[in-house]
Amino acid sequence: MVPELQKITVRMKNPEHVKNIVSALRKGGAARLQVISDFDMTLTRFGFNGKRCPTSHNIIDNCRVISEEGRKKLKDLLHYYYPIEIDPYRTMEDKLPLMIEWWTKAHNLLSQENILKNDIAQIVKESDVKLRYVVCIWDSKSIQERGKLSKQ
Repeated sequence: MVPELQKITVRMKNPEHVKNIVSALRKGGAARLQVISDFDMTLTRFGFNGKRCPTSHNIIDNCRVISEEGRKKLKDLLHYYYPIEIDPYRTMEDKLPLMIEWWTKAHNLLSQENILKNDIAQIVKESDVKLRYVVCIWDSKSIQERGKLSKQ
């Protein structure tokens, strides 16, 4: 087990299940790991000073690097799939394949754009994203320097 998960301050409903997940992640290796960090806006704010903030996914969707046509297609996907994502009457079994479909289509669109890895830090800096206050435990100094930290 990961030493950090054995601390007294860590609580798990099913430690054996967590151990199996960590083991599977290790076996899969870094090359097969993909992290989606903000699918439910746990890291980013929904709004700030009366204005809707982008999620971590929307930062790139709306940046200067994406073509006008690309932005329109991504917005069309958002308008189609987001209501499905938040629909309280749909089951997870119904939503999951549609969310995968959304991610795949958006990923394919973004792959066709001229996004360079070196541009990503500047894209984030130029965005209107606001992180929740609790995120400061990760990297508060650099987040504050970039002016992105705001209290909930």
